[in-house]
Amino acid sequence: VDNPLVATINVPMPARDERAKYVEKDINLLKLSPGIEDKTVRDNFIDALDGFSLKNIAQIIKLSSQIPERMSFEKIINLYRYGEKKSPWEELSYEKLKTAKETLGQRVKGQNEAVQKVRDVIIRAYTGFAGLQHSAKQKKPKGALFFVGPTGVGKTELAKSLAEFVFGDESAYRRFDMSEYAHEQSDQRLVGAPPGYVGYEKGGELTNAVKEKPFCVLLFDEIEKAHGRIMDKFLQILEDGRLTDGKGETVYFSETFIIFTSNIGAANADVNWDTEQTREYFIEKVKEHFINELKRPEILNRIGDANIVPFNFIQNDQVLVAIGKSKFTPIREFVKERYKADIRFDDEDDALNALGKSVNKANGGRGMLNAMEQKLINPLSDFVFEKMETLERGGRTIKVNIEKTPHGEIEFDFCLD
Repeated sequence: VDNPLVATINVPMPARDERAKYVEKDINLLKLSPGIEDKTVRDNFIDALDGFSLKNIAQIIKLSSQIPERMSFEKIINLYRYGEKKSPWEELSYEKLKTAKETLGQRVKGQNEAVQKVRDVIIRAYTGFAGLQHSAKQKKPKGALFFVGPTGVGKTELAKSLAEFVFGDESAYRRFDMSEYAHEQSDQRLVGAPPGYVGYEKGGELTNAVKEKPFCVLLFDEIEKAHGRIMDKFLQILEDGRLTDGKGETVYFSETFIIFTSNIGAANADVNWDTEQTREYFIEKVKEHFINELKRPEILNRIGDANIVPFNFIQNDQVLVAIGKSKFTPIREFVKERYKADIRFDDEDDALNALGKSVNKANGGRGMLNAMEQKLINPLSDFVFEKMETLERGGRTIKVNIEKTPHGEIEFDFCLD
């Protein structure tokens, strides 16, 4: 370091003509379906090797010769990159996909346009059309959506629902809180520090996450709080589907689904606007942010105007009731499993509707959950604590009644049946 007699020389990755010569040298070892003798297949294979070193290419060729069955070059490359022959996106059940909108809508209420957008991207990935309009050889992420809207309306919940639907496991969803990347040097946390700097051996949080789980949903929450230099990293991810970390290793994002969320403009939005007004307002605010504040219209262009998905305010009390029901289900199941007791309302819809009317709709579904915690779950917890000995005998039913205070507020009363 700092020795004037020592220079660092960057050796570039092999150009197309170098890759072509190398493939021609060992062409007889390549076992592909359709065969490598087809000029179109050969050209596409050479193009797909962009970014690989000659050592990588030698290993891919060797791998193809060791596998009993013949595969397409895309699957051989996937096998080399991820240790998987097939992408989980292509392994989805056809029958399950038919109900994608309904399944996603079970967890996210009142956001039909957003659910439809996610469903369309899943279908595009399953059928193999993802990114083909840009390039058949360079693999972009399976999809990129920008969720914008008020707080508590289901943006994060839809990302979790997507991960569970595609991968069967919510842990395939990785969330990055972008308020933690507000400084210019924060990009080193994402991709890793360069050689010689503290933390170099740890790698980057984002690149490590994708190396560990290449098939995943990546959620970048509150993206408007990130520094502009951080946003520049997404140019390469969205355009080429790859990123080079601090160690010089290439990380591929071609099997990820990227979701950005933002509350841009939510503070000045009116809860009484109709769907079209809300949509136009939030799309305009996103464009203003990228063009006027960040001065990075190219990032917005990579995402695409059509992929900006505004979320609506939750104005319908029935949507809040539906959210309440879906979130109370695990509580009901927990009480059944642990205390061998059922929970029964005199009228569950009426109780949750009364609870929903007490919620400030500007707080969305999260306001409903907070109200449930304060007025229903906390008193239920106290009641279970007091009746612990009786409940442990099993076979009891907890009856839930709703009462109104003289001030017009609601309270829940519990008794054992």
